[in-house]
Amino acid sequence: MLSNSAVLLRNPALSTTPFKDGVLISADGELKMIECDHDVLEEVLGKADHPITYKELLNAFVPKYEKEEVEAFIDVLLEEKLIKKIEKKTRKKIHLRVIGEGKLAEYITDRTYDDIEITEVVGACEYLKRKGTSDDSVVLIVSENYDIGTVLDLNEKMLADDTAFTVISTQIDSIKLGPSVVPYKSACVGCYYTHQIEQLRIVSGENIGFEDIRDIKHSFPCEEVPEETSVYVSKVMNEIRTLYREDDLPAFMNKIIEFDSSNEKRVIAFTPTTSCPYCKGMNRKLITYEEYKNSKSEEPQFISNEKILYKVGGYRSTGTEETKKILDEAIERTGLEVRVEEAGDNPLADVMPSFDASVKTSYKNKTPYIMYAINSQGKGLNPRQAYFSACFELFERLSARYYGDKRLVRATPNEVGKDGYSLELIKRQKRMIDKEYDIDHDRAIDWVEAKSVLSGKSKLVPASFVYLSNVTFKSIDNGISSTGLAAGATVEDAVLQGLFEVIEHDAWIMGQANRCVLPRVDIYSSKNNELKKLMKQIEELGYEIITRDYSNDLGFPVFRTWIVDRNDYEHYAVNGFGASLSAEIALERSVTEAVQSLIPEKDIDICDYGSVSDYESMYSYDSFYSLSYFVRKDINSEGEIKKMDEYKDTEYLSVKEMIDIVSGRIKEVLGEDADILYTNLTKKSIGIPVVRVIVEGDVQRTGDPVRAVSARTLKYPVYKKVSNKEAVIEDLYLGPYPH
Repeated sequence: MLSNSAVLLRNPALSTTPFKDGVLISADGELKMIECDHDVLEEVLGKADHPITYKELLNAFVPKYEKEEVEAFIDVLLEEKLIKKIEKKTRKKIHLRVIGEGKLAEYITDRTYDDIEITEVVGACEYLKRKGTSDDSVVLIVSENYDIGTVLDLNEKMLADDTAFTVISTQIDSIKLGPSVVPYKSACVGCYYTHQIEQLRIVSGENIGFEDIRDIKHSFPCEEVPEETSVYVSKVMNEIRTLYREDDLPAFMNKIIEFDSSNEKRVIAFTPTTSCPYCKGMNRKLITYEEYKNSKSEEPQFISNEKILYKVGGYRSTGTEETKKILDEAIERTGLEVRVEEAGDNPLADVMPSFDASVKTSYKNKTPYIMYAINSQGKGLNPRQAYFSACFELFERLSARYYGDKRLVRATPNEVGKDGYSLELIKRQKRMIDKEYDIDHDRAIDWVEAKSVLSGKSKLVPASFVYLSNVTFKSIDNGISSTGLAAGATVEDAVLQGLFEVIEHDAWIMGQANRCVLPRVDIYSSKNNELKKLMKQIEELGYEIITRDYSNDLGFPVFRTWIVDRNDYEHYAVNGFGASLSAEIALERSVTEAVQSLIPEKDIDICDYGSVSDYESMYSYDSFYSLSYFVRKDINSEGEIKKMDEYKDTEYLSVKEMIDIVSGRIKEVLGEDADILYTNLTKKSIGIPVVRVIVEGDVQRTGDPVRAVSARTLKYPVYKKVSNKEAVIEDLYLGPYPH
């Protein structure tokens, strides 16, 4: 959602013409078609022939049309690039401090720039003697004949001074641009060398450290400045403008771009890493175990016992209007360009609503973070629930990234002992590649504080178990998935949904890996008349709906629903899952998630025109050619039929009561060693509660492919009474699957 003061302008490279019930358009040379009245389109575009604010454009048409309609129409025009957001020009010059000495530095500082004022040119040694800087200058390090130690020292000083900078360095036959560093919001130069050192340690078997590389050359003398240097300097100055204005993502952030003498480009990308001794993976809160033990808990303990007020697609302790208000206020609070709209391109959009929510990459917003682009989808029986679902998932994914805002505890498993997640529980799971999951209990890793749902006590869990992030932690390899990740209107609501996510994923992979046919659910034995009406409409459009009972020994209803089009092998079937204490809600969630999955891939910039390749058909998530295992197992098999009244449905008074019931049952099945933990990922600047629920015990995890197999997964055939002996690894299906 744009701010009211955002300035809009008609795209000058735009041409339109009426075509049947729509308008054919050429925008920036790309042909498009939108469904609208040509005269109305031109009327709106006419208002934007000259710069106009979003609020002014909106008010020009609100008396004539509904506000929501005008907002949606403007959003489409922006998305399709018929109008563009323009930046207000500022007369303020950009202040640039250049650190460097040599011919390249002279070349850069001798040139004039309309909007950039070079406030100082200083050598590295002199600059490093200073105690600090207090102005608003961006720094350009011109590395020419510098050693690695000098550049690392400059990097350390910039982090301490909270100064953004970028680097240009001269090599013998090439020039390197970057990295650009925004202190504690991006990887730093130290992160780059940390990755290199760790690779060298693996290859050489030697314990190489930063002290060993300090005297190695970072750059070499520039004998003469090549003609093409002006092109590279222009790129660097554009980067300076971005770093100063904070209006876009820096092009050299988390990467170095190298151009050789033939102008061939090589991109070296790297992530922030907590092993970096300088920025510690963008973290200002890395502490020892001793410091952790002597500090107060940062994890809130939920104590609310609010009544359940909402039961569409799940349980919530806030009503419809309050939930809508919470989400809308969060969108406004972030200052991000958030779009939430109905997915009109879904073939079943007229039957059951799905929503898309998206946010653009944002350098500067009302949060203290650089936000990266995210797209999410939402499902529901009605538009309001689908809207809620899309928004909560968007905020869930935004909050699940690691921004350096939550403290990390650096300690060995032996130090942490019983105060931490038992890594031996992971070791018990069979490994496909490593065979045995070796854990060095004397090697320090990064931990995050969590709370036990059962005892209320704090416990440390490996950071890599918690975040969906491109930060490299010192941690245990356990794969990355969204298992247990959830958002809600309250922490309690989020914890409950996180528990169901764990239960769903556990049953999903367990039931999928074992090749036995699972019971089919008689979907029309449901008591949910609204759901039955909508399913009937879907079948009348030529689709077939098949639901299988994936429930396992945890005893909660888990359903997998397939929506099948037997006349289309390219888009043959999609599926969705649902888990809940209520079988009716589990069924509803599985059906609505399957409908949501029918959303086709979004349009992308086409750079290679031609026919669709057989490879794409072979591996598309909904193609008949990639689903042969599931066609045999779930779609075409007969199996036992289960009626919905066979599942016990109970009324619950509060979300807290349900959390206690679910967590108690999980512990009962998994045994005395099990614990149910959650870590709070809520960002204050967003305000939407987000948690990661982690079950300490023998739960089945997802994976691409599934490399870790629970002992319960191997016992599954015995539990399901389809065999009198446990499965072995070779019996299981662990390959690609739609999700």
